[in-house]
Amino acid sequence: MRWFVVSTAVALLVGGMISAEPTPQELRSIKPSRITINATDAPLSNVLRAFAEQSGNRPIAVPRDWGDRTVSLKLRDVPYWEALDRLCRQIGCVYEPLPQDGERSGLTLTRVKKVPPSLAYVGPAVFHSVNMWKYRMFVPFRDKGSTQSLACLFAYFWEDRLTVIGTTVVWKSATTPEGGEVKLGYTAPAFPFRQVFRDGTVCPRVGVYMQSWQFPADDSMLGTIEGTLLLSVGWGEDKEISLTDVLSGEERIGVLGDRTLTAVKVPDKDHLEKGRTVTLRVKANTDDGRGPLALPIDHLTGKYGVFLVDPQGNRRRPNHMRRWYIQRDGRQYFDPEKKVKLIFNDLPQLEGEWSAVCVFPEHIDLHALPFRMENVPWP
Repeated sequence: MRWFVVSTAVALLVGGMISAEPTPQELRSIKPSRITINATDAPLSNVLRAFAEQSGNRPIAVPRDWGDRTVSLKLRDVPYWEALDRLCRQIGCVYEPLPQDGERSGLTLTRVKKVPPSLAYVGPAVFHSVNMWKYRMFVPFRDKGSTQSLACLFAYFWEDRLTVIGTTVVWKSATTPEGGEVKLGYTAPAFPFRQVFRDGTVCPRVGVYMQSWQFPADDSMLGTIEGTLLLSVGWGEDKEISLTDVLSGEERIGVLGDRTLTAVKVPDKDHLEKGRTVTLRVKANTDDGRGPLALPIDHLTGKYGVFLVDPQGNRRRPNHMRRWYIQRDGRQYFDPEKKVKLIFNDLPQLEGEWSAVCVFPEHIDLHALPFRMENVPWP
């Protein structure tokens, strides 16, 4: 299937209403963009163009075989994802990432027989359910025998006008439809659901996993799920922290303002990859203790992240990233005191000093956004 992307203009007239471009302050605001449209039998491409104009987000792609489809839609000051969901319900589609090998990044519309509901709108983000499954789990030292358990996989999108440097979810609690407690077990932080595009950008979608135990076998949904979405948003000029001779085996430390970056090479025996491979343990922090959300040390795509620089000055991205976790109160958390492991594969044999550099925006703001999902059904 082929796609075309609606181009944007300075202003667009849709059903007598003019869409204005957002200001620079609005483009980095953590508040949701607002959409106002009064369209009657308007081309879908014009409506999507208005979404892009009013929000500052990338235009949403439409499959070419949809033709000149028209839509009638009336919205007044509706948050971006809620407005997009209303449009999707009306025309029977969902939004999802463009193909990984495409020439452009962003989202596209795809037809479906049944449009699933969004679970929660959280500032500039929206949560979707990807999958849930029940299974029997043996819990030693807590309960006799096995217990009915539930695993949940969610995905969340954020408005791509934002430069998200880091993100994760902290699960707080879950209940059954009757209000009973659902005990949370393994809860992994956000992991890359991300896709690499040819234009160097990253799809604004991330997956997050939650596991519960002692879940009633006859329940077909969760009553509530509460948690906090953490978004680390960057803006301003690009900055760099450089570390020299990072393959020496000694810890290297770089400081710029209130940000600190440390890295040390892992001994070769600690990895099993074939060929010339280098593994660095990297840690970021700031004076206010934001830890791994202070710098984009876990980025594998885009212009930000940690690069290994060879003696000829070529920058090389890590191929893989691994995190450390800690157990606390029967649940698993990302440990901000541990370092991210970055693995660089297929490196050339070059004589001379290798260095590392972390590229990041000048300003990075951490936002904690609490959310609550209700009546979470099977997807």
